Amino acid sequence: MRLRKADVAETLLSLVGSVERARSFVGHLVEECERGGVWFWRWVTRLWLAVLGRDLLSAPLAMAISCVGAWFLYMLLSAVLARAGHASENALRNRQPRPHLISESAANSGEPRSRRAMGTAFIAETGVAADLR
Repeated sequence: MRLRKADVAETLLSLVGSVERARSFVGHLVEECERGGVWFWRWVTRLWLAVLGRDLLSAPLAMAISCVGAWFLYMLLSAVLARAGHASENALRNRQPRPHLISESAANSGEPRSRRAMGTAFIAETGVAADLR
């Protein structure tokens, strides 16, 4: 499903302002959209920066606290994901090789074998794998 550029622009502008104003801005831009897509996105970017700048000038402390909080949240999430990645990488690196499904002594002792082991033994005895290549 392809999103319309008006929907994306409304979402971006509603992140920094009210939804009603975002719809109003985008409605005016869509009416003037005959000028092209680059013109449309340039004005969406200008409006987004203008609203963000207005909020920064009207409440600088709140914006600074929000930015610092977002940065700490980003760093925390990055550290958690990096640690999870290192843990899984180490687990794969230190993984012990799987033991063979059947040993020679078990094969000769008459113990029941798994289906996979029997298939492997059949392929080894008959050379079916060579025929499949």
